[in-house]
Amino acid sequence: MDLVTAEMVTWYRDALAATPVRVELITLLPDLATILSRDANRGKDTMGHRVSETHALLSAEFEGSEISGAVLNTAPHLNAHESADAVQDVISRGQALLLEPH
Repeated sequence: MDLVTAEMVTWYRDALAATPVRVELITLLPDLATILSRDANRGKDTMGHRVSETHALLSAEFEGSEISGAVLNTAPHLNAHESADAVQDVISRGQALLLEPH
């Protein structure tokens, strides 16, 4: 699992500041109940207590953060295609912008 913290986002933003393209940031963060349900269905590959710990860390990292971008709650009613549509919608509305091109 890749976990990108607010500190890492700041590093990426600074490192990409001179790029001539738009950079978007979207964090897919379902609610804890959804994550626990999905984890329970993984059989022997469950993450156990790490699920709650990781969710708490990410929620704290992005709640009240000055980092731009979007956080999407990919709740249980969203399948992979619907989640991808939600990502595209957020980008098209300009809600996920991390950097403007220079």
